[in-house]
Amino acid sequence: MTKKLKPCAHCGKEGHIRVRDDIWLQPANFEPHCDTYGCQGSVGLAYATEEAAIESWNTRTPEIMRCGECVWFNEKTKNIGDCGFIGDITQKNNFCSYGERREEDGKICD
Repeated sequence: MTKKLKPCAHCGKEGHIRVRDDIWLQPANFEPHCDTYGCQGSVGLAYATEEAAIESWNTRTPEIMRCGECVWFNEKTKNIGDCGFIGDITQKNNFCSYGERREEDGKICD
């Protein structure tokens, strides 16, 4: 089963995979891109498989958040290093891009 494309990282619209055929009209490569006029949402590369193209398109920069917003942060134990961040996470207001945002009742925790 093929994974679904995430929305364009630049404009938020739907992404597409453009299939380029070889001279025998067989799929030769797959190019992830965005069709929105003026959008720069193109990886600029072609991939041998559709799965590789989707994986490239769906790759995003990790979200930067405060340590206190992360599921790994525990006010009592400080859980230093559990998220993969090497540094001081003893303060909940420090920033990190290794964590996973914690949500409770639909709102972000402080």
